Amino acid sequence: LLPANIRVDDGQLSATINSSGTSFDWRQWSKEIDLSLQNLSGNYAGTPIKQLSVNAQLTGSQRLRSISPFKITLQEANPATPIKQFTATGEVIFNLPDTATIRTIQPEFSINQLSLKLLGGSLYSAEPFTYVPHKINNQLKLNIDNWDSKQLIQLLEYKGLAMTGRVDGILPIIINENSLVIRDGTLSARDPGGLINYSSDLTDQDFGGGKQLNLAVQLLKDFHYDEFQSSVNLSPDLLLTLGIELKGNNPLVYSGRATNFNIALENELAPLLEYLRLNNKILDGIEDQFEQ
Repeated sequence: LLPANIRVDDGQLSATINSSGTSFDWRQWSKEIDLSLQNLSGNYAGTPIKQLSVNAQLTGSQRLRSISPFKITLQEANPATPIKQFTATGEVIFNLPDTATIRTIQPEFSINQLSLKLLGGSLYSAEPFTYVPHKINNQLKLNIDNWDSKQLIQLLEYKGLAMTGRVDGILPIIINENSLVIRDGTLSARDPGGLINYSSDLTDQDFGGGKQLNLAVQLLKDFHYDEFQSSVNLSPDLLLTLGIELKGNNPLVYSGRATNFNIALENELAPLLEYLRLNNKILDGIEDQFEQ
């Protein structure tokens, strides 16, 4: 049932199905399903997946629902940057139509808790949320906890920019069928701050232009920041915009006097684009197999 470019190296799958009924239409029969996938490891299109486990118990007839909260765990995956210790728990409801595909069964996931290790820290759900594949306006809020800003800047691929320090934040996210949007997210640095350095090939386009560009360039050659605040927005075409407010100093500019200034950074978020393309290919590939 899997597309050819999904390779499974290890793991165990077991399923127990109890069903009874008198109708000729099997969808109307009562069903109890116990599904267990343990420690699946493999590869999809060059992306390694390690120790994926899923446990779920379902009951119903034409409309199946969780008997108890399901649990999904993943030790590690690496679509663009390593994701480790992923865990999700919640309930699921889905229909059994005449033709069962990922789109037609219309699964609805009510996620109680989601968490993972990323960029030297954590990312976790701020509150329960609902996710329906192939539906617009799935909304959730994720908390960023203690990310390594050096790894974050490397992931975002801002040309010539380097940063140290740890950051926290909040990401309000909207997931549509083929896009992901962040609106009015925030990042803030932990004490005691850190360093920001740039290389000489940065241009005014990287910094959004403005009258104080030259001063900003000089300051950012060796900027010791005490405070860092940033807005975070991601458009449907994956253009990431950071509106950064900095407080600190450069020891070689203005005799090291404390300075406050703002910069704007924009960049296409290529790693996320590749991840979304990968995710869609997996779902579409599995669905194609069901429809054949």
